[in-house]
Amino acid sequence: MPSPELSAVWLVRSRAVAASLRFWLLIAGLDERPRTLNDRLYLGYVLAFFALWAFALLTLLAGLGANLLVLLPLPPDRAASLLALVGLLGWALVAAWNAAKRSPLLFSDADGQLLCQTPVPRAQVALVWLVTGWPIAALPIWAAAAILGYAQVEIALGAGITVNDLPRYLLAGFRALVPVVPLHLGLVALAWCLGVYRLQGDREVRGLRLLPVGIGVLLFALLLGPGPASLPWQVLTLPLALPLGSAFGVFAWGTGVLGATVLAAAALLLLAATSRALSLSRAAQETRGLEALRIAQLTGTGEWAAEQTKRRRLGSGRSPARLPARAGAWSLVWKRAVQTLRGLTFTSAFTWLLPGTAALGLVLVPDPGARLWSGLMWAYFSVQACAGPLRQDLSRWWVLRGLPFAQARLLLAAIAVPATLVLLATTPALLLGLTSGDPVAVVAAAMLPGGAAIASGAAALDVLRRVRSSSLLAGVIPGVSSLALVLVVVALLPPLGLYLRLAAASTAAATVAAAASSLAAAALLGWSATHFLGQVP
Repeated sequence: MPSPELSAVWLVRSRAVAASLRFWLLIAGLDERPRTLNDRLYLGYVLAFFALWAFALLTLLAGLGANLLVLLPLPPDRAASLLALVGLLGWALVAAWNAAKRSPLLFSDADGQLLCQTPVPRAQVALVWLVTGWPIAALPIWAAAAILGYAQVEIALGAGITVNDLPRYLLAGFRALVPVVPLHLGLVALAWCLGVYRLQGDREVRGLRLLPVGIGVLLFALLLGPGPASLPWQVLTLPLALPLGSAFGVFAWGTGVLGATVLAAAALLLLAATSRALSLSRAAQETRGLEALRIAQLTGTGEWAAEQTKRRRLGSGRSPARLPARAGAWSLVWKRAVQTLRGLTFTSAFTWLLPGTAALGLVLVPDPGARLWSGLMWAYFSVQACAGPLRQDLSRWWVLRGLPFAQARLLLAAIAVPATLVLLATTPALLLGLTSGDPVAVVAAAMLPGGAAIASGAAALDVLRRVRSSSLLAGVIPGVSSLALVLVVVALLPPLGLYLRLAAASTAAATVAAAASSLAAAALLGWSATHFLGQVP
């Protein structure tokens, strides 16, 4: 029978788990507690549907995994084991670094009041929070393990895959998942040990983040130097290599499962011992507001969550910007550059890299259909990237409205830096396309410089035409609609026709003429956007 303390801890945690489960049930159209036979039948239908969907998606991705395994100069089983080992090691080191930076236990405001000020056993709190939060974080790891297992089946069967091979897929996925599940649990527990040790009592343990960094540098040096066949690498990675090798057929399966289970049990015991002196109040203070941010991202208020995340990140103190400040209208460009640099994260950098990735597909993929799709994706990613800074300025419109600058300059400063970043992101595709010798790729590359300006103008026009004073007062800024994508395509048609007409005489002259006409089209879009900007109160 569980102790009263454990029952109290589980009661508090179960409310958060039930609320999260209730959200996903509502998304699927399910009742929280099925009461009728129809409710139970629908629940079974939904579970079966998502299970089949997940299996179909993983088998589809298995083809990419098989191509990746073939590229490695190893047998498929050892290649899958090495790939899983490197990926899981990288994930574990990042998780340990994050745990050493901030409390791994995420408490809501209610948890801080109901639990963190009470004398409940800290070990029970840590274990309950780990077990209830671990499965969500483990889903990508489980999916990757299943994909590698399916990839081995695809390599073994070749092109002769039929429905009769379904049991082989299921067996390969089961064989890969069983050792990976306890292994991942053990790694999560070890990462939590690092974070819990930092929160012991009132003392501040510094330098713990250097531990995963040092281990990562050592393993990376061994991987690139002596290689995975060297004795130091094999000794250091044996606790992980044995379960992963058994998952993909390198070692005996039972031995790997036993090793992963022992590792998970030892890690959980270590976490229980380390967390006895855990300061729950410090953990709640470090994670205050993060639960609300997580819920906001799930409920469609991601922009508010992103703004709050930026404030938390910059609130710890930053040194003044060292960018050379300029007077006059250049101060607007300086403001946008500072905002871009201060807001630079992995997610925001990925936003600017997406247009460049789509542009590479536009100039490198030989298939016409795929090339057309890449072009549309480039236009979509470009207008989305260019609209973000403008929408950010509109959220503080009352500040910009009082500046002594013309509206055209305000708009130009808002879209100039995003258009430049899109152009820089597409520079590799531009160079590869112009030097490829493929006529279609050359034409596509020639449209990219002017296309960046057109995308920024189209994004500005689409956003500003739907801005209303009531929405600005409420802090609701309209996003980009499909009209921006249509405007980009239509505005690129005249430069494209001009290029095709002049390309027979001189490719360089045709490129310059297309760029000039694209800038003219972008200027026209910007002028139209300025008209709508003048109507903003």
